Amino acid sequence: MPRIMDNGRTNPLITVTREEIETWLRKLADEAGFADRESCAVHIHVEHEFIGGNTFHPETPELTLMVSNIPNSRQG
Repeated sequence: MPRIMDNGRTNPLITVTREEIETWLRKLADEAGFADRESCAVHIHVEHEFIGGNTFHPETPELTLMVSNIPNSRQG
């Protein structure tokens, strides 16, 4: 479940963990008919590059999950 940080003095933060994102993407893959396929990679795409080595970005990214083309390859 996303965590919300709000001390009332700064901009509130809502954090979705890596594990929560992986679970959500995997659920989407399963619903698309790839429940038996292993997850291979996650691609993040933004229109504007990250500046100065920042790890934050003002733009919402597009995420792409690649699954294996080998049926029955999912481990667990």
